[in-house]
Amino acid sequence: MSATGDRGRAVAVIGAGAAGLAAAWTLQEAGVRVEIFETRGGPGGRLRTERFADVDVDVGAQFLASHQSETHRIVREIGATSMIQPAPGRDALWRNGRAHPIQYGSVSSMLMSGALPARLKFRMASRYVPFLHRHARVLDPSDPRPAAAAGLDDGSIADWGAEHLGPEFVELLARPQTAAYYGSEPETTSAALYHALASAALDLRLAWVRGGMSALAVRWAEAIEERGGSFHYDTAIGGVHGHREGATVVTGDGGEWPCRAVVVAVPAGEAARLVEEGTLAEALRGVRSAASALLAVALDRPWDPGWFGAGVPRTEQGGESLAVVASAAGRVPDLPPENRRVALVFPGPGAVEAGPDAPKDAFDDWWPPARSIVGGADAERARVYREDRGHALFPPGFGGLLERVRAAQRPPGVFLAGDWLVSPTIEGAVRSGIEAVQALLESDRA
Repeated sequence: MSATGDRGRAVAVIGAGAAGLAAAWTLQEAGVRVEIFETRGGPGGRLRTERFADVDVDVGAQFLASHQSETHRIVREIGATSMIQPAPGRDALWRNGRAHPIQYGSVSSMLMSGALPARLKFRMASRYVPFLHRHARVLDPSDPRPAAAAGLDDGSIADWGAEHLGPEFVELLARPQTAAYYGSEPETTSAALYHALASAALDLRLAWVRGGMSALAVRWAEAIEERGGSFHYDTAIGGVHGHREGATVVTGDGGEWPCRAVVVAVPAGEAARLVEEGTLAEALRGVRSAASALLAVALDRPWDPGWFGAGVPRTEQGGESLAVVASAAGRVPDLPPENRRVALVFPGPGAVEAGPDAPKDAFDDWWPPARSIVGGADAERARVYREDRGHALFPPGFGGLLERVRAAQRPPGVFLAGDWLVSPTIEGAVRSGIEAVQALLESDRA
């Protein structure tokens, strides 16, 4: 593959996940032509949907939240509003052998839930909710960086919670949420990130995507193509090189694509491989990530418990290996009755191994403790969906780590995007893509 025509005037975007798509869309809004390179066969990244037992199963992100303002703006602009459907927003906490309905973040729901002891309810109402209100100015659920800068990132949510609200808060509230939303244990999750999440939950509305997250990604890519953008799928990238005249993308087959600049919108570990050696690559290697997986099970009978996911505390049987057991019917209200038999098992942090030697099928490890939650139903068939590139982790001190990434010497013409730079959410990825383009355009004006 060789460079021809006016490719040198385009900006290359590496990665067609939410960060890359947001970067490409924002570049086009500024009148810049884009070329998007993706190693996989289509767009989306962790916006990934698989068809299983006649149900669209989202393997990565499950919902869009009402506070994800930039994501919803782009959804409107690409003409995908009709795909976004309100979700019931009901969850549960598995405790003492049964599911207790609960709406996380809703003070009234938590106060009425039989899952929480009275003393924890009192501390939540009298201490934690006032704490969140006091710090509301810096608690952005889509960007925990202001909370970190305000001094709320000194320790883990486990340490903070045990000191201020007691160990029951850590086990019954913090752990089910950090495991479900971020794939991490409370001991390794920044208190700033959790507080930001909790602040959003006080007024949270969720939506699911008709056709699955992949359908949204496809529509997004189509909108970019309609504006003249070009996608290069199944294209491995060997490296990116920045210089004062622009940048060059080197493909896996040795081809070179000169461009005006390049936005590297991939996980931090992959970005470290692509950028030139130096302080930036060293800083990128310090960003932590973890592999993720989902077990989808087709049951031998319908199962519609009236909630989407039941968080499993570590104190419950199977809690060390499980994070959430979910019902597909609890997310999609209009799912046909004959399809309301799909259970989704999200393993606990650390239960997913990465790499070529990892077991491909964890059914025997994850299904036995989940079976009691689905009422003892038997599995007719099952499939494990893995994501070895994983998701970003935000441990205590992440704010300082991100500052080191930003302070590192960046090759000219090379800009970074990815949820690991902002927040481990779709909105975090989108905002990172927008910020990368803003930095690129500012550098043009300098």
